[in-house]
Amino acid sequence: MNATQKVEECLEKIRPALEMHKGNVMLIGVDEKEGIVRVKLEGACQGCPMSQVTLKMGIEAEIISQVPSIKQVIAVDDKEKECCDDKKGACCSKQSDEDKWFFELLGQEEGE
Repeated sequence: MNATQKVEECLEKIRPALEMHKGNVMLIGVDEKEGIVRVKLEGACQGCPMSQVTLKMGIEAEIISQVPSIKQVIAVDDKEKECCDDKKGACCSKQSDEDKWFFELLGQEEGE
């Protein structure tokens, strides 16, 4: 089983909890070389003030614990998703303002 399949398996386990709150998560891509997973938060998760906590302490923590080659999970917005789709999975490297805010809140640099 490759990293993408393992990540999708993790997301399948996480989705019921998100769906209980009218949210969801969609896998956009896995960059195995960089150890980065890109996801899109959907439904109530999109724009939720707690979305970064859900992303980092829920989704990212679970994926990293199950797929050790993954180092970071990043949420992309619709514009970034279109870019990823245009490049057939070769996603942009830019992070959303929400990611930057979250790292500032934690007093960390992005990618630590």
